[in-house]
Amino acid sequence: MKSSESRTLVDLQFFDGEGTGLFGFLLDRKESDRAMELAETWLLTRPSDEAMLQIYTATAKRLKLVSRADAYLRDRLAARPVRIEWHRAYQGMHDSSTDHSALVAKYDSLLAATPTDSALLYLRGRIDPDQTMTRDFFQTCGASGPAESIPGVWPGV
Repeated sequence: MKSSESRTLVDLQFFDGEGTGLFGFLLDRKESDRAMELAETWLLTRPSDEAMLQIYTATAKRLKLVSRADAYLRDRLAARPVRIEWHRAYQGMHDSSTDHSALVAKYDSLLAATPTDSALLYLRGRIDPDQTMTRDFFQTCGASGPAESIPGVWPGV
């Protein structure tokens, strides 16, 4: 609208539910850009909402919006404390053989900055194709901090 124009709103709808419900509503209306924007804003204010994070990344893959979701998640990988689920989602978006070497290099660089971060050691270990290296990363992770500090990681890692 231009500054000289006016508009009268005749309908205001109140949504009382979870963000994933509104996300689905927007997708049903074929408003994928608005749905993705909603998820990105929602996750900034509620970073622990794993359901929204999962539906966001799954929808990005399904609608071929991976580059958008990739940029969104990549920009937030440096957040501390490490958000394990965000990193898992990011890694899941790069689970192809063509992306794997770049993904490993990304986590090697994150670890270079903080080599004793147990969460990053765990995350680096889960993407290593060599089972011996995976075990070594997990053992170092366990020695660096308590496994219970890493959500979803089994005891004794």
